[in-house]
Amino acid sequence: MTSHKWMIGLGITSHCNMSCSFCYSKYRRTNNDLPLNKWLNFFDKNHKEIRDINFGTGENTISADWYILIEYIRKKYPKIKQAITTNGSLSMMIKKNRAYGNIIAKAIDEIDVSLDFGDEKKHINFRGNSNAYKWAIDTLRFCRDHKIQSTIVVMGIEDTLKIENLEKIFKIAKKYGALIRFNLYRPVNKLCTLKPPKIKAIILALDWINENHIICSLSDPLFSSILTDSDINPDSSGINSMRILPDGGIYPSTYLINEEFKSYNITDKDVLQKINSSNIFTKIRKSSLPKDCESCPNRNRCKGGAVDRRYLWYGTLEKRDPYCPKNFDLPLKLRKYKTDKSFSSIHDGYLPTLFFKPK
Repeated sequence: MTSHKWMIGLGITSHCNMSCSFCYSKYRRTNNDLPLNKWLNFFDKNHKEIRDINFGTGENTISADWYILIEYIRKKYPKIKQAITTNGSLSMMIKKNRAYGNIIAKAIDEIDVSLDFGDEKKHINFRGNSNAYKWAIDTLRFCRDHKIQSTIVVMGIEDTLKIENLEKIFKIAKKYGALIRFNLYRPVNKLCTLKPPKIKAIILALDWINENHIICSLSDPLFSSILTDSDINPDSSGINSMRILPDGGIYPSTYLINEEFKSYNITDKDVLQKINSSNIFTKIRKSSLPKDCESCPNRNRCKGGAVDRRYLWYGTLEKRDPYCPKNFDLPLKLRKYKTDKSFSSIHDGYLPTLFFKPK
């Protein structure tokens, strides 16, 4: 038996109606998506081991089965919290079928809306769909009107972290009562063409936010340790959070989704009870502090940094986070931002991410 409950990120469909240049999922789109009955059976067998669900990977809202699934989970297992990350297609689907809106209002606790640029044309170009901006705004409006907590999710690259873009994003967030979240970009495979933002761009953006708005939470062990004096929650990847792809494959992280990281499948018997014995999950759980961190006074707070970044940059957990200030001859303590101790979100702690609130 597991000694904790899992925070699960999953997608029941690999299909999407946009063409984002940075897409983590595009190269995995196949026709191997599991049928609905397999997902229903998975939750029937494993619901006691699950705390939260974050629906992502592909655009779940365009799947009719997804609405059946979330309604089923809410009715049978109401203690499980459910969140969805959508490119905005949710609003389009609700207009097509009003019943979907009723299901969302009852079954979904939080809605994250992808909106990378406050400029409509830039966002459309970035997402490869002429409706991308309109759908995102319509979804934010739906959340506001139905009093569902919404968050604007920004793909963190240097262009989106520019102050002129942040000003527009925060203005939109304030209008619709939304939070803002940055997912700093990771190149998860060789097909990813975008570049991760440099640490200077990240700090400049955070300084601006700190001066003009509210930093809710930095649930990234590296950035939390060097920018705040808050208590640090360790990286949960592979420890109490996991990613499940539409074919049922289980992985230790949102970003560690190549074949080498694949563990069990949800169709395996008692899968969440024995996942701790999987090689990759055990490797993460038992990993030791990198040698170049042993003498660091920040080691007990940072613990080497984000698991996924270390793997993706270096192919090993034996090296420190690529954003470590030591790599840039910077002081270990860069700032002393204050964070909101009362803040909570299904996504907070599920993966290394950064949360903000407009003033």
